[in-house]
Amino acid sequence: MYGLSDEQLLEVASKYGTPIYVTDLSVVEKNYADIYRAFNEFLPTRVLYAEKANYNPAILACLGSLGAWIDASSPFEIGFAMRSGIDPSRISFTPANAGPEELRYATETGVNVIVVDSSEMLAQLSAISSYRVALRLNPGIRAGHSERVMTGERGSKFGIYPDDLRHALNLALEKTRLVGLHSHIGSGIREPEPYLKLIDYLRKVVRDESLGLEFIDIGGGFDFSDIDHFRGVARSFSEAFGDVIRELRVEPGRYLVKRSSVLLTKVNQVKQAGERRFAQVDAGMNALIRPMLYGAFHPMRKLGGSTEEMDLYDVVGPICENTDVFGRDVKLSKLREGDVIAIEEVGAYGYSMSSNYNLRPRPAELVVKGSQVLLYKPMEGLDDLFAPYALAGFKPALG
Repeated sequence: MYGLSDEQLLEVASKYGTPIYVTDLSVVEKNYADIYRAFNEFLPTRVLYAEKANYNPAILACLGSLGAWIDASSPFEIGFAMRSGIDPSRISFTPANAGPEELRYATETGVNVIVVDSSEMLAQLSAISSYRVALRLNPGIRAGHSERVMTGERGSKFGIYPDDLRHALNLALEKTRLVGLHSHIGSGIREPEPYLKLIDYLRKVVRDESLGLEFIDIGGGFDFSDIDHFRGVARSFSEAFGDVIRELRVEPGRYLVKRSSVLLTKVNQVKQAGERRFAQVDAGMNALIRPMLYGAFHPMRKLGGSTEEMDLYDVVGPICENTDVFGRDVKLSKLREGDVIAIEEVGAYGYSMSSNYNLRPRPAELVVKGSQVLLYKPMEGLDDLFAPYALAGFKPALG
């Protein structure tokens, strides 16, 4: 699905250096069109991009131009989206939790809605403003590619549990303007069944209450390979709620951007240690932490490699941690020092979760559309990392 050829990517690595994230907006545009058409065929649908997946302003501006709104999980995500050209009236503020200062900022900014995660947050918000709110519900549904991303199961920190729902509804109806219900049940969900279970749970809530809702927001987490899965979920939601809501809202992040980006990394050495063969590359867990955090595997290939001479490698980074491993026994074309490996499907939760651990700079970013370069952000330098301390007045001791 990614648009650039191996030859073009090798040229990028040669010109800009590695490690570098390369993103093709053509893929983002296609994914947005696919998911919007699939849902909107059955009921009016608002697509909100989960900014946490990748906050590159070129992506935000691209999706905004297509009609997408923004799902922001922090005040800085609100501000970043606004600086990227998104009007605050097209932003939903959906924090895991937020104190009074953040809630006040959201109300003063004029976001479309604040999605509250608990009765306690709702009480804090109601003391500030009778704002437009949606309640984030925890339906007790296990869904996701890893235990660590199952946000809708009981025991998760997210959402209002069924035994607190009555209290939260009463408080919202009395003190705020309740306009929606929200639930995000997990990430990397490959089949429709969890969303059908969510429909059953939400149907009971809506059936038992007279709420006058504008929307139901089913979150994101989609990792469907078949576009008909989207149509099936949309059809089921339309049958259940088409006559009680004005629109359905969805919050795809990974689906929109996952396959839009690759991380290019250079082989520093090929190290033989006993029976293990290590491909030691210049990108580490500071650049891409998903394999270490979630056990996620990202496809990899040697750029310009053939399938005639293959070997198994443990692909590892330069970080001083034994967990700095992108993959074990990865089958790749025979590697040599200086070869470039493309780590694929890194557009979601790649750069946005990067860090400066070991004082390694975060990678460069290149955004293209076809063969046109739209944005290049260089890799951080030492001055970039030290400057805040110098500005704070630090001076090295003499002698």
